[in-house]
Amino acid sequence: MDTPNVTRRNALRLMGCAGACSVLPRGWGASVPMTQRRPNILVIMSDEHNASVTGCYGNGIVRTPHLDALAARGVTFDACYTASPLCVPARLAFTSGKYISRNGAWSNNCWLPSDDVASLPRVLNAAGYDTVLCGKMHYDRERRYGFSMDLGIGNNSRKTGTGNRRAVADLEPRPGVSQRFQDFRLGGEDENGCMRHDLQVTEKGSAFLRERGRGQKPFFMLAGYLSPHFPLIVPEKWWRPYEDRVPMPVIPPGHLDRLPLNYRHLRVGFHNEDVPAQTVQLGRELYYGFTEWFDDQVGKLLGALTESGLAEDTVVVYTTDHGENLGEHGLWWKNAMYEHAARIPLVVSWPARWAGGQRRREACSLLDLVQTIAELAGQACPEDWDGDSLCPWLDNPAAPWKDRALSQYYAHNIASGFVMLRQGHFKYVYHSPPDPDHAAEEELYDLRSGPGEFTNLASRPEHRPRCQTMLATVVRELGEHPDEIETRCRADYAKGYGRAPAKGRAAAAGANAQLMNARFIDGDLHWDHRGTPGRFRVEATAGAEGGPALVFRKPEDDPAPVDENSHLDQSVRVQPHTRYRLGMRVKASADLRPVLRAADGNFGSVVEVLAGDSRDWQVAQQEFDTGELTAVRLQFFGGARGRIRETAPGTSWLDQVILEPVGNAED
Repeated sequence: MDTPNVTRRNALRLMGCAGACSVLPRGWGASVPMTQRRPNILVIMSDEHNASVTGCYGNGIVRTPHLDALAARGVTFDACYTASPLCVPARLAFTSGKYISRNGAWSNNCWLPSDDVASLPRVLNAAGYDTVLCGKMHYDRERRYGFSMDLGIGNNSRKTGTGNRRAVADLEPRPGVSQRFQDFRLGGEDENGCMRHDLQVTEKGSAFLRERGRGQKPFFMLAGYLSPHFPLIVPEKWWRPYEDRVPMPVIPPGHLDRLPLNYRHLRVGFHNEDVPAQTVQLGRELYYGFTEWFDDQVGKLLGALTESGLAEDTVVVYTTDHGENLGEHGLWWKNAMYEHAARIPLVVSWPARWAGGQRRREACSLLDLVQTIAELAGQACPEDWDGDSLCPWLDNPAAPWKDRALSQYYAHNIASGFVMLRQGHFKYVYHSPPDPDHAAEEELYDLRSGPGEFTNLASRPEHRPRCQTMLATVVRELGEHPDEIETRCRADYAKGYGRAPAKGRAAAAGANAQLMNARFIDGDLHWDHRGTPGRFRVEATAGAEGGPALVFRKPEDDPAPVDENSHLDQSVRVQPHTRYRLGMRVKASADLRPVLRAADGNFGSVVEVLAGDSRDWQVAQQEFDTGELTAVRLQFFGGARGRIRETAPGTSWLDQVILEPVGNAED
């Protein structure tokens, strides 16, 4: 992707921030004088963690003992911000050391300009580190950006670089709410793909730490967790402590009508305009429980570090890619610049150098953390990277600090891109004009007098000079006006990478996949796929949850026999980071509720479509996001788990299965 030729803004650096990195080389790889030994560096990066849902950030309800203990041994930053409130852009900014407008990471469908780009792993490789990727960084399957070791968990998506903008007037609400809210429920770890992923991160990360001996090269390990990212499917033991204890969002009367245009589009685009109060309450409770579950994983990983004998020589960093709105301001997920989505937790712990229990209250960003990690490794970053090392401020809380952070959003479900600047206790947001008929919008909040961000001061005459000054700071920091960035982004989206989406086979061939007129022939299920015959193999299955065998019988008008202990089970290729609709036309006897399931390669549920109580022919369907999956296993069972009578197996009929892409994933 095209990026502007912008030189470093050395004039903007404060003397106290530059430290040993005040003169940066044009090419990366120069060393920085070290006053301490080079430590190991362990970065634990979660996904979608609202900083306020952490004990060490003042939450008295959630239980996060391991993160709280890390903060007690380290320095906690109260006003750290993401480079972008979205997974891929934030993580690629961290990887490349640059704002997303300077590395082309506009959305979840993007990559960096090349695999051999200057990156944080390469800077650390040059410093003599082993760089270890353990878990999610949302990389394309062909990109690892210099990590010398990949423990093989995820990062298998396929990026095409395309994107779009919503039409300004496309604000008509749809009936109901997003299918995502159906995954606000109790369930086992095996039903939550994020938990299954994270169990691997803990297991493989812990094994690496335990096996790492003294006397080897220092290591940098990025433990990339998916928790507490939705789906909010949480085991009961983790949810129960929060039942009826989590307060509801506070939304003043008329506030939703006053939201900026882009935020109204987020509500409509993500289909969360009218979420029932009981769903909001349950979702917030489940999120708290999910956060505590994740904290438990952190404890296990840090326990392995202690067991390794390397803890004394290891800097431990905890942060996340972005926050989670949790219904505040009428928004869910992230994608906005309110504190719930844009502010992120940051704890840096190395008791050998910094006393624990300290706090830093001025604004900083994920890009400052990148510079900090490089300086700890004794290596200077490339001259054109953004951010400033936190090391001088960590060493001396009285050291001058810029008190400034910038974040950008140019991804999906908006009419135009926007940028946020936090400076001092003011937050400024600039929304580019979506078209020639609509003007730019601005937001200005005084976080000291109005931390809820309900009073937009931008239009008040006494605050216009501040808005103009803060916009000028944004332009200087980025090297171009946000409107120019929006124009480049749209051009990049239109051009893409010239890279076709992942092609499917079997049921996912072509733009749509319809399995019509299902019928059994010699023990195999056949169907018509756009006039082309295909088939699923029918395999015997044991009963679910210790019950009887699941039953899948032929349609009534099909004379071919079928084993009563059979079910449908077939691997189907899908496009990653795509939203699909999975549906079926079924009929069942009174004792059964048939279920159609899409599972991942480990047979963990991605989505389940459950038939209703009606015993007539019916169509049941759900939408789901594929994430980084490139294939799913379609499985049909004659009766859902826990809903089968042991004495009456019953009968199910399947007439149609539908699997079709319906748009980009709403991550």
